[in-house]
Amino acid sequence: MLKLSYYAFNCRPLIRIIGDRFPWQVKSAILSTLSIIIRRGGIALKPFLPQLQTTFVKCLQDNTRTIRSSAALALGKLSALSTRVDPLVGDLLSGVQTSDVGIREATLTALKGVIKHAGGSVSIASRTRVYTLLNDLIHNDDDQIRSSAASIFELSKALLQEKLLVHNKQLCNQSVVHLLIATKKANSFQVQ
Repeated sequence: MLKLSYYAFNCRPLIRIIGDRFPWQVKSAILSTLSIIIRRGGIALKPFLPQLQTTFVKCLQDNTRTIRSSAALALGKLSALSTRVDPLVGDLLSGVQTSDVGIREATLTALKGVIKHAGGSVSIASRTRVYTLLNDLIHNDDDQIRSSAASIFELSKALLQEKLLVHNKQLCNQSVVHLLIATKKANSFQVQ
């Protein structure tokens, strides 16, 4: 309980004061502090996920590259605490549609962090939307956008392969159990 109170006490004012009225250096310091709080506070910050998520998504639209990058990295870390990742993925996919290359790059970095930290929680429908968008971005004129899209594809592929391995192992274990039951039944018929 003490841990929750400590991080809640530090988190609330920082969420409230980050805004357009401060210079980018102050925003950067606030984002760095929020990232540290996320790393140290962990699950104790769950009540603040919506506010933090909104704050970081808003900062992805900032004019300063440092702010966008800090927000993207923090959003990826924050997504590991969330059980509902699909709305965030939807917001990020909308953000990628912007014409500003810097914002698009930061949003792709955030999307990569979300896939890395919480990819297992992303629904199939959202993954399909991600794959469709990434497929379009791989043909983008900007090298950084193409590279970001390709790295997210690679991360998604690794996650999918890991899930398939777990699924196949579960199927194999079920088959072994069914085989053992069938063998036991067959042996019990032979004894009678």
